[in-house]
Amino acid sequence: VRWQERAAAAEAVATAATEAVCSAETAVADVEQRMDELLSRAEDAAALRARVEELEAVQRDLEAQLRAARSEVRGIVARDSTSVQAADEMKALVAAALGHAASHADGHAAVLDADEVELRRIDAIKRLMRQEGWDE
Repeated sequence: VRWQERAAAAEAVATAATEAVCSAETAVADVEQRMDELLSRAEDAAALRARVEELEAVQRDLEAQLRAARSEVRGIVARDSTSVQAADEMKALVAAALGHAASHADGHAAVLDADEVELRRIDAIKRLMRQEGWDE
């Protein structure tokens, strides 16, 4: 009877040990799966970190390009405003020159008109002198 009790106790211990081993194997498998998941997440995180660094580099490059473009636009605007100002100054100079030329032309026209009147008067005197028989 005792040996049956001992056998039953040994069997109970063996069963408990088997269950403990199964539980331990399950726990180990769970831990391995969790480690694989964490490793995968770590790899994903590393890949994401690398991608973020790439995107930050692209952003810095784009910001530099934007600053350069803004600077170029400012230069173009400055040149254009200088060109517009220069064109306005040229227009003013041309207008002044045309006004001066017109004034001179008016003066010359007045002189020419006076000369023409004088020439007509001289021609009239010459005709009268011829009619009267005077020599020129």
